[in-house]
Amino acid sequence: MGPLRFGALLGYRAALGLAGSRSAASKLIAGLGSEEEDVRVTSGMLLTRAGRRAEPYLVEALRRGENVPAILEVLGSIGDSAMEGEVERFIDDPDPRVARAAADASQLIRLERGG
Repeated sequence: MGPLRFGALLGYRAALGLAGSRSAASKLIAGLGSEEEDVRVTSGMLLTRAGRRAEPYLVEALRRGENVPAILEVLGSIGDSAMEGEVERFIDDPDPRVARAAADASQLIRLERGG
C-alpha cells in the first residue's frame, strides 16, 4: 500500500470519527475486502478505533452480507456488548469462516465485559 492509499484510509477514519460519515465508513468497510492484505488490516484497525461510531455501518454491511467474517472480527475487537446478539446470529453459519469469526468475536465481547 502506498502512502497515498494509507493517507486516504486515515482521512476516511477521521471523517468517520469526527462526523460519523457514512461514505467514509463505506470506504473502510470496502477496504476489508481488498486484495491487498495491508489495506484489509489497516481498514480493520481504523474501524476498530472508530468504535461505536462505526457500529451502525458495520451492522448494515453485515446484514447485506458484505465482508462478513472481517466485519465480525471488527465488531469483536470493538467489544461492545450491545453487538453480542448481532454477532451470535452467525455462530451456526454454514460457512466455517463465518461461524469461526462469529465465535471468536463473541468470545472477545464477553472478555471485554469481564465474563
